[in-house]
Amino acid sequence: MRDLKAVGRKFMHVLYPRKSNTLLRDWDLWGPLILCVSLALMLQKSSVEGKRDGGSPEFAEVFVIIWFGAVTITLNSKLLGGNISFFQSLCVLGYCVLP
Repeated sequence: MRDLKAVGRKFMHVLYPRKSNTLLRDWDLWGPLILCVSLALMLQKSSVEGKRDGGSPEFAEVFVIIWFGAVTITLNSKLLGGNISFFQSLCVLGYCVLP
């Protein structure tokens, strides 16, 4: 229950940003995982319902693109000398998928 409250607090922080660095230090990957899976399921459902063109994204494509993109941006920031940890950056990028 504690993790669900923390994820909900971070969702609210993404929707209504405030100046607070405490959430950045307290990273988790549950929220980004929930967002990525829900986005992939919504896109998968829309591709199953409208099988017209066959060009809609599959579940695995969406999942891999989001996580590979987040890892690429995180590695880029680390190589450029950023002072944020790897998992903090993945957490922030994952929660930014929400809006």
